[in-house]
Order: sequence, then C-alpha cells, then structure tokens
Amino acid sequence: MKANLKPANSKARALLKKLQALAERGIDGEKASAQRRVARLKARFDSTAPDSAVEGVSVNDRGVFVMGLYDGMMNEARNVGQRLPSRARVTKMRKAKKHAVTHARGLHIHPYTVALSLGKQIRFSAPLEQITAELEAVTQKHLTQGA
Repeated sequence: MKANLKPANSKARALLKKLQALAERGIDGEKASAQRRVARLKARFDSTAPDSAVEGVSVNDRGVFVMGLYDGMMNEARNVGQRLPSRARVTKMRKAKKHAVTHARGLHIHPYTVALSLGKQIRFSAPLEQITAELEAVTQKHLTQGA
C-alpha cells in the first residue's frame, strides 16, 4: 500500500460510503465486486483525514466572506435584524449531466457570519493556530445550529 495517498474528496467519500453499504448488504456477485472496489478506493485515496470541504459553501461566496472579514476586523458587526449581505446568485437549475455534483439541501452556513468571527480574531492579532481553531469552532457551531 502506498504511503502518500491523495486525500479523498467529497465524491470519493460518497462513493466509498455507498460501496461499503453494498459490500455489507449485497447479494452474490454484488458483494464481492463492491468489496474489490472498496479495496481499490482505499488503496488510491486517504479517507482517514477530515473532509476539507464544508457542504453548502461555494467559491462564489468569496465576496461575502471577504466582506465579513472586513467588518470583523473593523469591529463593525451588523445590528440585530439587519440583513446579511446576499450570497452569490444561483443560476437556474438545468437538467443535470451524467456526473454532475448535486447541491446540498437544507440550511447552510452563511459565509459572512463565519468570516465576521474570524475577522475579529485577526483584528486582535491572534496567532495563526488560534485563528484556525476559532474558524473550526465557529464553523462547527453554525453547522450544529443549522441541523
């Protein structure tokens, strides 16, 4: 087995989860085939590391995230009831292609809210390790509130 494997992306993790379920509950050749594919995926990807992508956040949210960082660093939090900046517009959904990535349903973390807390930490010249830990804590807090 290779020592330095590629980190598993969300697509590989989803496939691994489905194949493991099929390997447990499959019948006849399904079970054996799924077990072989699980072994190949594990040999190719490192799925032990935490998933780097946060569901519901896209590259298009960068502007709103930067706005939150700025407001946090300037200590200009929005008042209660004041609207958050709008997220990037979502284009009209068309018929999905064969291997298209589906969008997650339900509540998502608003990038402005996460960036605001991070911006406050940066403002007070916190060490990078502390900022990283704070970003992780804020992200988890907002994920658990949305669930």
